Amino acid sequence: MLQYTDLDIQSLLDLLVEHTNEYSKMRTFSACTEEEIAQRKQALWELQVLIKAKIAQVGDTNDYIIPDIPDQAAKEIG
Repeated sequence: MLQYTDLDIQSLLDLLVEHTNEYSKMRTFSACTEEEIAQRKQALWELQVLIKAKIAQVGDTNDYIIPDIPDQAAKEIG
């Protein structure tokens, strides 16, 4: 996650979209290992956590509405 800490919120959201698209392709076409899928899921989780932290720092959630990560999804990722 340290590689993303200097990015602004919009850049992080763009990365989240890219990683989500790649994850969807991985799951749809099954052209990767379970380890690769786990790594992508970890990256998605890290981006979400960092985005929420940066939004909390700014204190303005009106422009960036992201629901809480459900407990079950967090358990699957972690």
